[in-house]
Amino acid sequence: MKELITKNLEVKDKFNYESHKSVDSYENSFLSNPISLRLWSSFFVILPIFVQAPWVRLEPISALCFTFVIILVAVILNQKGSNKWFIVSSLLLGVSGSWLGGCLFWGWLSPFPILHIPVEAVVVPLALIGFGTNWKIGSSFYISSLFGTAVTDITIFLIGIMDQWRQVITADSQNAPLILQKNL
Repeated sequence: MKELITKNLEVKDKFNYESHKSVDSYENSFLSNPISLRLWSSFFVILPIFVQAPWVRLEPISALCFTFVIILVAVILNQKGSNKWFIVSSLLLGVSGSWLGGCLFWGWLSPFPILHIPVEAVVVPLALIGFGTNWKIGSSFYISSLFGTAVTDITIFLIGIMDQWRQVITADSQNAPLILQKNL
């Protein structure tokens, strides 16, 4: 009997050791540090402003196709098996959802501001499902980006330039600021 109890305790101790070992490796990964995660998330928020916006305006189809490159990189990083790369993979999946919505709206539908949030929200069902899985970081990133987009649209509406949206969006880069200054 004593042998059986001892063996069961050893099995439980081994299980607890393996569980704690995986948690410790997660806690020691660089993205589990809140500051690192914020910096990388900020980078992925800024990336669309300086890369995606001009790209989608010039070549919307290639920018849209890049969504699948982001997803492919996320899948490859997920295959690495470590928690650090899983976190990066999850974050990239959130970025891909934002990138997809941005490409769809800004590539073809930008003159129609009423469609902005619905089109950018194209991945919301998947993000909501992701909250119940290990993919919480990517889901949180996507939902946060969508929230930021909504706040921006509300601000544009409240300051009274929503009426000029179509004029500004379709204007060239020299005339857009003039339209905004004239109407403020």
